[in-house]
Amino acid sequence: MSRMLESLAHRGSVERMELAPGITLGVRTTPSLPEELGSGQPFLRGGRWFVFDGRIDDRIALVSRLGLEVRRPDVELAATVFERLGLDGFRDVLGSFVLLVIDPKAGEISMIRDPLGGRTLFFAVSDAVMLVGSEEVALLAGGVARELDEVRLAQHFAAAVPGASRTFFRRIKELEPGQVLSVTAQTFRSRRFVALSPARMAALSDGELAEAFRERLDVAVADRMRTLGTGAALSGGLDSSSVVALAHRRDAELKTFSWTFRELLECDERPYIEAMVEALELDATWIEGDDCGPLADPATWPIDPSTPLTNPYVRLKQRVYRAARAAGVRALLTGIDGDALYTGVEEWLVDLVSERGVRAGISGVWAHLKRHGVSAVASPSMRRAFRVPVFRKKKPGAWLTPEAVRLVLGSRSSEEGGDDVRRPEQGRALRQRVPKMAALGYAQGLREGIEILVPFRDRRIIEFILAVPAHQLYGTSGYKHVLRSAMCGFLPEVVRRAGRHGTLEALFRKGIERERGLVADVLGHPEPELLQYVDGAWLSRAFSGGPAPEVVDYVAWQCFSFLLWVRAIRNINGAGAETFC
Repeated sequence: MSRMLESLAHRGSVERMELAPGITLGVRTTPSLPEELGSGQPFLRGGRWFVFDGRIDDRIALVSRLGLEVRRPDVELAATVFERLGLDGFRDVLGSFVLLVIDPKAGEISMIRDPLGGRTLFFAVSDAVMLVGSEEVALLAGGVARELDEVRLAQHFAAAVPGASRTFFRRIKELEPGQVLSVTAQTFRSRRFVALSPARMAALSDGELAEAFRERLDVAVADRMRTLGTGAALSGGLDSSSVVALAHRRDAELKTFSWTFRELLECDERPYIEAMVEALELDATWIEGDDCGPLADPATWPIDPSTPLTNPYVRLKQRVYRAARAAGVRALLTGIDGDALYTGVEEWLVDLVSERGVRAGISGVWAHLKRHGVSAVASPSMRRAFRVPVFRKKKPGAWLTPEAVRLVLGSRSSEEGGDDVRRPEQGRALRQRVPKMAALGYAQGLREGIEILVPFRDRRIIEFILAVPAHQLYGTSGYKHVLRSAMCGFLPEVVRRAGRHGTLEALFRKGIERERGLVADVLGHPEPELLQYVDGAWLSRAFSGGPAPEVVDYVAWQCFSFLLWVRAIRNINGAGAETFC
């Protein structure tokens, strides 16, 4: 237990206790909400111990239903829901959370996770022991074997949607979004207590749709601003700018943090950031980003023992988080995952025809051509729009070995489905792929003393978007039509009307080129674990000028970060640490 708690030092102060013979509980927490000040965890009531990680939204409605005081901490609200309604009572509880309930008298442990996976919980079970932790690294520190999961690694290299319960370690499982797990010495019961199931909406005009979306985003921002010491990351893009604009209406002293580039001007979004700063009179901090590319200071490059997933721009994010922390900020609102709301909108034409008929479909294509020109017919979005979704199957990447392809294809049918939504592929991505990356970013923030707040991951927004016809999400005005319309009058027009801009590709290539020798050395002598999934001959051709550069960049980074990771995890806690059996 001591090693497990030490591995989670970035999560806060520690509390450890023996609850009963054979049951030991360790908790690390940092109070971040006003209701948590002066309270602690674990929370004891009725002989049960409750540990709550996360945040409950829409608290006013919940405390009204429960008949409690508003200022009760979230763990107490969760305990009350459990006692009165059982685990199924969390079906209508909004927020990002996991709840652990330990009943020593009954010898039962129960776990529940919100349907969008806003917080994480992992477990490993043997014949004699069950270990539970907020991150995989805690279970590794507890002695769980570091044997890798072949299917999860194949999915990783194929950029496939990962299985919700799979981790990169065969013995460690993740509590799935919307899952309930109850365990005793004799039983192991698992089920999904809630799925994404957006209500079918009456047809809305574009104006009504925009207003409804803005109202939900505004509430999502407001709920997250309960967090003590909230600031905001402002990239200059539409998503983060919208969040900042709505947050500033509630806090005129909101502090913002933005990266800029003096050399890599194609990455720089200073004109849009300056427009926001001037219009809202923001308290802005500027961070230089030219030297924050991949592998900046490779000797100290951060490696998360839990996962080979590594953000190549982690140095840039670290610099923002540290600047925020130095300014007294403890949590950052972000525009993260705004893009994820629009996965699957390529089906707009099929959706439009099925809802309004062929004539409406022809009118939609004509409006698209008038706005974007004849060349738009050949654009990827238009080509995808003409495909029938049921026949669309992504082919595994050419860089994969036959064994990796077999593993990926074999996992598809067993790990698909579950949500009653218009666009199942979009629903699955939002419930499975996005939480994996969100968890990575959340853990990175905690290591810098910053809680990452993501309004676009609010369940009310997700279910609303999943209920909206794809043709209204896309619109004739193009990308993020709904958000652009929703923020009319709230953003400077230069920001609201801007197209896609300010990618960090140039920063990526600069970083890789600067460390070309290191990259070539690592990829030139790949470990056997890598060659099980990635074709060595393909890698050789790629670096001699073969596939498209963006494909090479993606695969090279996945391979490189994996090799750094697999070498690092061999040394966790030294040899002989695998004592879990």
